[in-house]
Amino acid sequence: MNFRSDINALRAWAVVLVILFHFSVPLFGGGFVGVDVFFVISGFLMTGILYRHFYDKSPTTRPPFYQFIYQFYLSRATRIIPALLFLCAVLLVVGWFFLPSIYYEQLGKHAVGAILFLSNWMFNKESGYFDTDSHEKLLLHTWSLSVEWQFYLILPLIVMLCWWILRSKINLVAVYVLATLISLAFAIYQTNADPTAAFYLLPSRAWQMLSGGLVYLLASNLKFTERRSNLLSALGYLCIIVSTLWFDASTPWPSYYAVLPVIGACLILTANSTDRIWSFGRVGQALGSSSYSLYLWHWPFSVILFYLGWSDWVLAICAGLLLSFVMGWLSYRLIETPSRKWLSKLALVKSSVLIVLVVTLVVAAGAWVKLQGGVHGRVSPQLDLIFDEKNNTNDRESICGVPKGEPTLDCLYGGPELGAIVLGDSHAQSVVRSVEKSMSNPDLHVLDWTLNGCASIFGLKNSRGGVVLNAVVFCLRLLKLRKISQPTYL
Repeated sequence: MNFRSDINALRAWAVVLVILFHFSVPLFGGGFVGVDVFFVISGFLMTGILYRHFYDKSPTTRPPFYQFIYQFYLSRATRIIPALLFLCAVLLVVGWFFLPSIYYEQLGKHAVGAILFLSNWMFNKESGYFDTDSHEKLLLHTWSLSVEWQFYLILPLIVMLCWWILRSKINLVAVYVLATLISLAFAIYQTNADPTAAFYLLPSRAWQMLSGGLVYLLASNLKFTERRSNLLSALGYLCIIVSTLWFDASTPWPSYYAVLPVIGACLILTANSTDRIWSFGRVGQALGSSSYSLYLWHWPFSVILFYLGWSDWVLAICAGLLLSFVMGWLSYRLIETPSRKWLSKLALVKSSVLIVLVVTLVVAAGAWVKLQGGVHGRVSPQLDLIFDEKNNTNDRESICGVPKGEPTLDCLYGGPELGAIVLGDSHAQSVVRSVEKSMSNPDLHVLDWTLNGCASIFGLKNSRGGVVLNAVVFCLRLLKLRKISQPTYL
């Protein structure tokens, strides 16, 4: 009775934007904003569930808190976990036959993180979302599920405490507003200080979900004329469309730029419009209903195209998109919907035990794959040997590799006397040890003056303002050079 087709249509928009972005379809360079839209929707819906329980129900009809919170988490698990488990299980089975050990080990680790909703923390320690390495991670997209689940764990406790201590709705709104502003300010700061952590972790993402919650608290009972409702909805979609066309992978995210798509999603939720111009009829509603399964299945196909080197081949992209929608729809019809209906009919304890059992089995499988180092011997030894070269890296890279973009001076390899200086960007950084090995005299060392993204070639410019930093670093190193005796060769 309370089903809102406008929210379902917004889900459809969000998942289509994300899918087209991941398949590098032109004009969708900012399609990643679809995830931000999903966050707003989640905050709106979860706040509604919690508010209705604590503030709308009388004490005589309200179940005990422990019973409600148990049902709340079980409902979220029933909704999210079965389709996610199925995806992880399928990838582990298929990966057994095709993935080299280095990538199969990575898949096992990421499967554990995804199922336990810790994958965002894992990916934060590995590389940035838009980095090339991330295209090799079959479960990279599960980071957003982890963020949402962590939000689900915290939000009920916040609302409960507000109800116990502050009581009134206006106080709850004040808490939401304060938390939203703090999280947004932190997101802006963190995007500059540590962009990878800002992208993946909850503190810099909570404001997006809290914004959706504020829409529920402040605007869920507002009534607009049909014309105004449609105008608000159109303005909201315009914000999302502009974000998709304007932003791209080089945009610092989620800084204040993310405010635009979040405002767009909030306007659409506020409008509660019945205008079908944005919903694409039955197709849009079907995409919205199956958006979760579509989101789960599209990314592995994008990774497969990357593995095969087909990311720029139009026919391969079309095939990947088609397979994504087919597998997402099948997952929705055969896994997501039946499991949710079946588990909801079981007693709470039975459904909980069953979910925990299946989760344990898949987690154990992923952990075993990780502990076995990807299980060597499944594929050709020559294939493993080739891909194992990825781990043949500089063992001092964490010290000398300057992963955060800050200069590290005087990193030495070799003997006590200066023999060579390697100066440049990460490409120069990758040959430092080779230069060391090529030294004719073991008493000579290599001086590593490399910096990720260093514009060391005349005419090369960094589009995000790194030229100034690189120029300063370059000058500092030249000044330092004056104090060093002339090397054998430079």
